[in-house]
Amino acid sequence: MVAVHQYHNQAPLVLTHFVSALTVVFTTDFLKGYAASLLRPYIKPNTLTYLSRVSVSSSFTLV
Repeated sequence: MVAVHQYHNQAPLVLTHFVSALTVVFTTDFLKGYAASLLRPYIKPNTLTYLSRVSVSSSFTLV
């Protein structure tokens, strides 16, 4: 409720704040999906296996 407090409970400003945040999130997700579709031809099964192993091993070293 930071936005409500920051904008002194003015509905148009609070609504603009949340609509802007949602727009940023949806735009970012759309661009990630588009980038993934462009990378799909270059990613082979062995690359996915390697990335999966790197991801799992790095998650255990951070703990």
